[in-house]
Amino acid sequence: MNRNIYIFDIETGPRDKASVLSFFDPDEIKVGNLKDPQKIADKIAAAEASAIEDAALSAITGEVVCIGIMHPDGQRTFLDATLKDEKACLEMFWDMVSLIKPYDGPSEWAGWNNTGFDFPFNIQRSFFHGVNVPTGIMHGRYFDKRFIDLMVNFTCGVYGSYQSLDKVAKFLGVGRKDPNNPCKAATAHEFFRSSDPVKRNQAYKYLDNDLVMTRRIAERMLGLERLPESVVEGWEVSHA
Repeated sequence: MNRNIYIFDIETGPRDKASVLSFFDPDEIKVGNLKDPQKIADKIAAAEASAIEDAALSAITGEVVCIGIMHPDGQRTFLDATLKDEKACLEMFWDMVSLIKPYDGPSEWAGWNNTGFDFPFNIQRSFFHGVNVPTGIMHGRYFDKRFIDLMVNFTCGVYGSYQSLDKVAKFLGVGRKDPNNPCKAATAHEFFRSSDPVKRNQAYKYLDNDLVMTRRIAERMLGLERLPESVVEGWEVSHA
């Protein structure tokens, strides 16, 4: 089936430590029946460390590092906030979502858990920067039907059901995370922010592999025409 589907995925990272900790209130940490001041201090310190570690998962304490987009023909665009800035990348992303003039019908945007994480994160960070979010993205509490969450499709909409992209790609036999790439989900932001070109290339490859797995899953689940391996594997970094 020939559908004008764009695949996208984002990588996020923590904001600076001061910004993250400005939302951390030690008085909110429940210490139970602890009386020992040192044990209380240790528990608060552990909670603070956890807040820093998880900062990238919230649009309040995290920020977009890179947005990866695979076009219907297999070409890729990376909106890298470490080269421009987050605001500019979000503006370019929404322009692509709203202004692309498809050659064969309305464009659709598919991702993995994208209505549960990627789209909300981008929207909330856009609010932070005062970036206009195009109308029609959401209808009340629901995303427009042209935004496809493949994880929701796979889990059949069962509330609270979550499956990882890597596990489902393995299950369907359409790819895996690269065990030889030192860039992982938790450290991708460090690789993107690195001045080392080798690490930055590993970050792009990590994100690109997620795009490929998502595209292959979309082909299987949505009946899309399969992109040739030569197109999928022959990518080059393109910055919009």
